[in-house]
Order: sequence, then C-alpha cells, then structure tokens
Amino acid sequence: MAARSDYSKIGRMVIPWLILLIVLLVIVSMAISSLRESPKKAPQQPIEAEEEKPEEAEETSTVQPPKKAEPVPEHIGKIEVVIESLNFRDGPSAESNIIGTLKKGTELLVVTEENGWYGVIAPDGQTGYVSSGLDYIRVLEMKEE
Repeated sequence: MAARSDYSKIGRMVIPWLILLIVLLVIVSMAISSLRESPKKAPQQPIEAEEEKPEEAEETSTVQPPKKAEPVPEHIGKIEVVIESLNFRDGPSAESNIIGTLKKGTELLVVTEENGWYGVIAPDGQTGYVSSGLDYIRVLEMKEE
C-alpha cells in the first residue's frame, strides 16, 4: 500500500502543473492564430473617377531623377598623398595651423602653388595647404603655366 500512496502524492503534485501547461498551450495557440488572421479592412469608400494630381504621383514615386554632376573647381593640377599621414594646414608654411591630416592615397586638386606649398581642395571640398615636397606627395597631373 505504501507504493500506491507515493504515486498518489506524485499525481497530486504533477496534475496541477499539467493543467497549467495545457492552459498556457491553449492561450499561446489562440494568440498565434489571431496573429495569423488577416487584419480587418476598413469599409471601402465608393470610388469616384478623379484625375491623379501630379503632386501625389511625385510623392509615391520611388524613382529619383539622376543628380547633376557637380562641376570640378578650377584647378591647375592633381596630386596624391604618398605618406601615411600628411598635415593639412590653413596657410602655406610649417608654422601655419594644422586643420587636419590626409591619409595615404588621398587625391587633391591643386589650385595654387607658393613657396614650396600647394593650395589644395580635399575630396570633401575643404581647402588648405600641403607641402609640395616629393617625399610627401606625387604629382598626378599639372598644367603648364
């Protein structure tokens, strides 16, 4: 008889958990089925024959017109940085403030040349000066003056 009472104790402990598990499964399955239902549509309004407004067509269009190429600024040449990091200065001297550094491979448009310095335009449009020393840059093209 002792074995039977052990089973009834286990049954009394397990049965409430099984009932709870079944209830949770029913709730989850109801939630999943309600998510799978298609959303209710709003009642349709009568369709009237109207011409489409051009403004509305532009708003819904995903095709963008091609952007116009920006004109290349007037320049006398093009150079490339050949060292890992080249100081980009606000004036044509080593004493001028460093406004940034340019990485190796950066191409610059040359707009002026004075006292061993090139006045340049960086790819982001910022203007400044770099040394014209061939240890720092490589001339890609230069117009004859």
